Amino acid sequence: MEKIINGKKYSTETGESLATYEYGNATNWEYVYEELYKTKKGTYFLYYKGGAMSKYSESVGNGGSSGSAGIELLTEEEAKEFMVSYASVDEYEQEFGEVEEG
Repeated sequence: MEKIINGKKYSTETGESLATYEYGNATNWEYVYEELYKTKKGTYFLYYKGGAMSKYSESVGNGGSSGSAGIELLTEEEAKEFMVSYASVDEYEQEFGEVEEG
């Protein structure tokens, strides 16, 4: 998927995939798929898709809803939060550096 945001192109084809989250299966109305990417210039973005009853649902009129898919930009802090939740420690440290032990 590709999307132009603020005059710049973001593409899942050219971005580096860092981590994914998936809930349910694609035939479920509550299905959610999220994948964190990083561009060659270091910008983080999230590719998402979800069913008609997911957080990515869109109103289609007459009280109905539909699933959707898209791309949204993330700050570095949001990317870190996503990776803390859905990536391994090794994957996180590979992207953001070694984390101090508690």
